[in-house]
Amino acid sequence: DPDGKLQEFEAVPPQVEVAAPPSGMFDWARLFQSAGLDQSRFQPADAQWTPLANWDTRAAWTGADPQTGAKLRVEAAAWRGWPVSFRIVGPWTVPARMEPPGSRQNPIALLAIFYLALVAACLLAWYNFRARRVDQCGALRMSAWLFVCEVASLFLNMHHSATMQELSGFWQVVAGATLDAGIVWVAYLALEPWVRRRWPHTMISWTRYTTRGIRDPLVGRDLLYGAGCGALWSVLFVLETGLHGGQPSFPSLNALLGVRYEVAQMLNAVPDAIISSMIFFLMLFLLRVLLRNQWIAAAALVAIMSIIPAIGSATPWVDMLGRALYCGVLAFVLLRFGLLAAIAAYSSFDLLATCPPTLDLSAWYIGLVPIPLLAVAAMAIYGFRTSLAGRPLFQISGE
Repeated sequence: DPDGKLQEFEAVPPQVEVAAPPSGMFDWARLFQSAGLDQSRFQPADAQWTPLANWDTRAAWTGADPQTGAKLRVEAAAWRGWPVSFRIVGPWTVPARMEPPGSRQNPIALLAIFYLALVAACLLAWYNFRARRVDQCGALRMSAWLFVCEVASLFLNMHHSATMQELSGFWQVVAGATLDAGIVWVAYLALEPWVRRRWPHTMISWTRYTTRGIRDPLVGRDLLYGAGCGALWSVLFVLETGLHGGQPSFPSLNALLGVRYEVAQMLNAVPDAIISSMIFFLMLFLLRVLLRNQWIAAAALVAIMSIIPAIGSATPWVDMLGRALYCGVLAFVLLRFGLLAAIAAYSSFDLLATCPPTLDLSAWYIGLVPIPLLAVAAMAIYGFRTSLAGRPLFQISGE
């Protein structure tokens, strides 16, 4: 209602800032220490990077990273004695607000691949549905997992308030999760009948889960292999970071906001893994139909997913190699163990990336670090125990 909104805005008094007395200079050594830098090794310099937040004091320093020797610039800003910006600028840092047009990576090719795969999935799903050869139970089970985990993650991340914005946020969460669940449902209906005929082994463990439950030994086996491959991905990620030649690769920092946000990010690993695995599986299957050989199709998909994102990158060969390793492991897991193992592997990798790793026991966020590690370890232990199918772990010979 336009009149109601006008009255609502008029009822809010204007926000007028009251002049505050001058405050002292902030002690930047505290932020240097938190960033793992020694301020004594840096020399004062003129500030060059304009912060987004309001400020009344700016400072800058130049120096070298004691570990890698890379030249660093530290830019800081404060407002009335409180820090509002602290930025470490390296040779790899690009001023995003000053990039010339066309200098960023062009996502058009990846978007085109995604939409073509989605259109193909819709046509295949409609054909399979009309032919009455779809696995409705498996599709609904996978969509339900995605919907529940995504809704829970988004609600934990959402800012809650006793206003009408709460209702708006609720419908945005439900609508987004429903759309993603619908995409997965369509992709499953499009893939499952064809995959069951050509690659039946890739769907066996998921079918066992939908019919026999999570205690099936084959399901446990794939959870165990998935957790191991996810840990391998994490090692490859560390190696890729080292190959960048000093350029850091920052993990997600959402977990540092608290336990609620870390749990939300951990829950988001499940829908992330399901969507990514299904899209990758769909493109792999379409290439298999086109190229007539599953390993040639896997190599072609790995090449496509490695070369296109590396175009325009500052370190194209390193990014290409890293993506080739990631996609190669995912393709191997899909073709060798199946869809359930691929989802478990992707989820494990996402879980291990939810919190910045550290060996410093005095770090203030050290209590958050073990949570994702324990989650992946629990998946691996449960998978191992279930895969034994009731057999004892140790058996004395002769019994």
